[in-house]
Amino acid sequence: MRLGSINKPAGITSRGAHNPARIVASPSRTIHKPQPAAMREAVTSRFPSMMMTPGAAAPRYGVRVASVAEGGVSAQGSSSKAAQSYITTSVMGTTVEEFIADMADACASGADIVELRLDFLTDFDTERDLERIMKACTLPYIVTCRAKWEGGNYGGAEAERLATLKYAAMLGAPYVDVEYLAAPFFFASAGEVPISTKVILSSHDFKATPPADELRGKAKAMLAAGADIVKIATTANDITDAAVVLSLLLDPVALVLSPLLDRVAK
Repeated sequence: MRLGSINKPAGITSRGAHNPARIVASPSRTIHKPQPAAMREAVTSRFPSMMMTPGAAAPRYGVRVASVAEGGVSAQGSSSKAAQSYITTSVMGTTVEEFIADMADACASGADIVELRLDFLTDFDTERDLERIMKACTLPYIVTCRAKWEGGNYGGAEAERLATLKYAAMLGAPYVDVEYLAAPFFFASAGEVPISTKVILSSHDFKATPPADELRGKAKAMLAAGADIVKIATTANDITDAAVVLSLLLDPVALVLSPLLDRVAK
């Protein structure tokens, strides 16, 4: 990944002081077990490209379902609008051409949101490739460049990685995903985040699901650190772990519960 000196693109309004406004929590299911035929049929009917024969190559993008509540929560914690679910597809091509092709495939397969996993690109030049990739995406998207220390594929210089994410924001990306632990360095780096870009601060636990009180404390800390949207992904070792994570959506301490993708409804 290479990044030279960058300038703020024309027509982008900066937010100035960061103003956290949103929180979203969604569970992550990382235990891979055989699924019932009905579930497989439901998934593959929406994503025909996922219907695979033995020995066929797996698609180079992952699919996740996130349920989020639309609107706010009252002081008692009840949601003002019904929860909605969106399909998020993570594109992980290794070349720019492959990446764009996979992105088009994912969009055509019925995804609502596309996550651009830049950390999987092997010959990526930020100034040369980033804007091209962003313009090629026909759906709302999240720009992510996940570091190896947070379970991703990027092992290069941290300053370049964060500069790429900041540049994506400056180019007008709808969402950028930044690790919670890297948030202070991201916001302190050169360039301002536009008002139009929502910053997702993310935290991943690859071993277990912490208690609800611990997750609530982390969510509040992530909001205080500058998150527009809080993403907490944990490992579900038991079915009750999903309830622990989902309890964040009903917590009255949450300032606002809003969809990860408000553009879908428009």
